[in-house]
Formats: sequence, C-alpha cells, structure tokens
Amino acid sequence: MKFIGITGGVGAGKSLIMDYLAGKPRTAVLYSDRFAGELEQPGQACYGLIRQAFPDAALYHEDGTMNRAAFAELVFKNPAALEALNSIVHPAVREAILSDVQEKRESRDFDFYFLEAALLIEGGYDRICDELWVVSASLETRKRRLSESRGYSEEKIDSILSRQESDEVFLSRADFIIHNDGAPEEAFREVDARLAAEAGSGIS
Repeated sequence: MKFIGITGGVGAGKSLIMDYLAGKPRTAVLYSDRFAGELEQPGQACYGLIRQAFPDAALYHEDGTMNRAAFAELVFKNPAALEALNSIVHPAVREAILSDVQEKRESRDFDFYFLEAALLIEGGYDRICDELWVVSASLETRKRRLSESRGYSEEKIDSILSRQESDEVFLSRADFIIHNDGAPEEAFREVDARLAAEAGSGIS
C-alpha cells in the first residue's frame, strides 16, 4: 500500500481531488481536519486538554461540544491561541493517523492511502508519506473560489494565505503536481494517468 499525502494552498481544490479518489477501488482517504474534529469531541483524545487550555464557557455549546465559530474567531485574532490549540491537536492527530495507516497496511485491502492536510509539510507528514502530491491553482483562482464558495472577505483570505507556505515551497516538495485551474475533469485525467502509472510500477 502506498501512503500518499495530498496538500496545496487553501482554495486549490484538495477536497475535490480527495472526493474523486474516494471513489476509486482499494483506496482509503483521510481528511486530517475531519479526523481532528472527531478527536476534539467530548470523551475523545483531545477534548479534556482543550477544555483545560481554553476554559472560557463561551467557547462551548450547552452540550459541551466545541463552538467552532467561536474558536475560529479566537484563533483568527490570536496567533498564540492558535499555537496552543495546534500543540494539543496536531500530535494526537498524527499518532491516530499513523495507527490508521498501519492498520490499513496490515489488512492488505488497500493499494493506496491518501491523506489530505493543508499543513502537511509543516506537520512533517511529507517525511512519513511515500509520496507528496500537490494540488496547484493560481492565486487568482484560489481567491475567487474562497470568495464565491465560502464567502470569505478579502481580509480573511489574505490572513489565511499569509499563514500558509508559499506556492514555491509546496511545488518544490511535490512528487506529483495536479493542475486545477481548469475544469475538474482536466485534473481528474491527470490523477487517473498518475494512478495508472503507479499501478504499472507495482505497489510497495
């Protein structure tokens, strides 16, 4: 089974590619943000530590679950809060991901395991993945997508972009680049060609 990381700048279309890969046979996909969300639920690995570090009741719903809008506003305005939250969540997510990868390898039911993470390089996942695939789109395209699909303001878009690695860093680390400025079908053809090449070379 090949363990492949999928990354790229915000708005590049990582979720589009992951959703496409999820429909492939003998292929496992994992979205790191969604996985983190599961670990942040009451009773899970990160929850107690988060409550200790962020005790303000306004950050939680009445049922005890995290108020994600409130947390998003907090970390958007407070880089130290973001760093503190990441220091709790990232190690737990990494440990859980590696455990899941090992479980999938041992099952022998999968040829590919794709992990999507915006901070894949910063988190050091590129050093444990067999390959790193980068979804690439122009800055103009990414900004337009973020504005249209998520309703982000220009200020918020610029703030998010300023906290991410540059396109040059993403592309310099890539084993394979998926170009996603055009129609989705064009990107899908690139993915299919790469998967065919990977299958042809044998699965390790």
